Amino acid sequence: MPDGLSATFGQQGASGPSGLPQNFELAAGAGLLLKVTVFDEAGQPVPLAGTSAIVWRLARDARSPAALTMELGSGVTILTDQAGTGQANCGRVNVTITPTDSAALVGEYVHECRLTDAAGQVTRIFYERGFVSRALA
Repeated sequence: MPDGLSATFGQQGASGPSGLPQNFELAAGAGLLLKVTVFDEAGQPVPLAGTSAIVWRLARDARSPAALTMELGSGVTILTDQAGTGQANCGRVNVTITPTDSAALVGEYVHECRLTDAAGQVTRIFYERGFVSRALA
């Protein structure tokens, strides 16, 4: 896996504008699907075949314990159906936050996603902010 990986994502289920591509806004008790695409330094989607781990983490700040963690196979999914015929995955990953996951969250957070390739190299593909608002009664 090359150095300098980065990611952008779209959102499904967000309650408002997302600001920068990796920022999100969500109401507590609502679900959110983060559609991540991983890119190399040249801006090309990275095939994720052989990826040994992907971990997404949400915390109050960089030094705080995680309020929510999703891992490959448990909230994080590599999308193999996004690849063309005969090709490896085209860099697509979904992070799924369920309504149960977000129910107890309120406030401003940071979130990051780290990818471990087949050789064991760990790369942080994004680090940004997330905001969870109180649910309306």
